[in-house]
Amino acid sequence: MEFVVLQNSFPPAKLSRYVCTLMEHCVLPWIIQCFYFMDFWGNSVYLFCSSVTYIKNSLT
Repeated sequence: MEFVVLQNSFPPAKLSRYVCTLMEHCVLPWIIQCFYFMDFWGNSVYLFCSSVTYIKNSLT
């Protein structure tokens, strides 16, 4: 009898919604933060390389 109550309180739709919410609140911000971090480093490297190229071109 308890199993039926448990089954009724946790249908697959509710479980999948819970997992989606969990992923939305935990995994998604982490992925976005990771992308921002990578983008930041990519821009920094690009700026550094372009400034080095500019200095090298101005010296020659």
